[in-house]
Amino acid sequence: MIFINPRNPKPLHEQIKESVLEQISLGLMSPGDRLPSVREMAQSMRIAPNTIQRAYRELETGGVINSYPGRGSFITIHSDGIRERRKGELAARFTQLIGEMRNMGVTEDEMQRLLKGGVASHDSDG
Repeated sequence: MIFINPRNPKPLHEQIKESVLEQISLGLMSPGDRLPSVREMAQSMRIAPNTIQRAYRELETGGVINSYPGRGSFITIHSDGIRERRKGELAARFTQLIGEMRNMGVTEDEMQRLLKGGVASHDSDG
């Protein structure tokens, strides 16, 4: 089941994409599983069909689903593939954070302490 939160400031199409990716990473959706049609999902979620279409289009561009006119949209990636993508995204963010920390004057030793013990051990130093 795909979930959205209307109170979440994140755009609905992003929430739909993230929900599909989460379902796959948890093993609740597998390659070959059919997603609800745009019309079905729009009616059940009470949101505009173009919002669903945008989410599906972005999932298709990302290689997560394939859409076939008249047949529907189907999952094409395994949970391992989603996890590997997520690891790559997190690694890129981590690398960016390290660069920002270096620019702020955080030393290698301070970063090591953060990695080993979390923010609490860093906060107790000052």
